[in-house]
Amino acid sequence: MAAADLFLACRIVEHPRAVEDVIKRGHRCLHPEQPWLNTASEIYLAQAQELAFCENVLL
Repeated sequence: MAAADLFLACRIVEHPRAVEDVIKRGHRCLHPEQPWLNTASEIYLAQAQELAFCENVLL
């Protein structure tokens, strides 16, 4: 849910961030020992779907 909040906040600023940036940085903060996410990985795709769902809930 926090990533969805951050993504929505990034959309209203002058230079919005891509959903890819939000997911990758959020994952990196939660799992600093793991490598950066590949956008084709199952984990990334699952997080992108969850972020979209949470964004709809917030709106």
